Amino acid sequence: MGPLDTSKLRIGAPPAFCTRVLTCGLDASAEADFEEWPVPVLCERLQRHLLDVALLPPLEALRFGPCRVVPGIGIAAMPESLRQVEAARRLLEMAEAGEDRTPEFLASPGEALPIVFWLWACRPRAPYPRLRRVLAQAHQRGLADLDELAQQAERRFEIGAADAVQALTALSFRIGGAEADSLRRIAAWALDRGLCPPGAGFEFC
Repeated sequence: MGPLDTSKLRIGAPPAFCTRVLTCGLDASAEADFEEWPVPVLCERLQRHLLDVALLPPLEALRFGPCRVVPGIGIAAMPESLRQVEAARRLLEMAEAGEDRTPEFLASPGEALPIVFWLWACRPRAPYPRLRRVLAQAHQRGLADLDELAQQAERRFEIGAADAVQALTALSFRIGGAEADSLRRIAAWALDRGLCPPGAGFEFC
């Protein structure tokens, strides 16, 4: 193996509660150096290649051009679920990636596509297979630990236990075909409004 294959992965995420389902155990991983920063700092560190991957909102991930995305893992929800589950909205708002950062057409009543709030954005030429494996393991640990995470939300944010569980289960922690379609629409919307460089878009690695 070359040096890039044996060095620790540099992984960054915001210090937000709802993202812990995707980062569970990374702080103790022998394969990763895990950092928590606000979104603007994550963007800057990813752009300077000080991180291999960062958990970002889609619009932030597009600001620097084409974005390589780790497939299968992220945070999304249907608009109707967010309207019905106030606790889920609160957790997303605390993470600075609530509906106010979402194109209006995706948040509209009756929209058939999910809203993607967070995705793993990679630097160019990152060690993609290792990233996919390590992040998938963290994802599985987080899904298995939802009850414990709900208890943490109850203590930290004064959300009742039942509401915390409902909030987490209202969110989807998977990026599938519908979420990929949603990301394509977001990219087209951002390009049309000049919010990202020409040629920007999402590509799954």
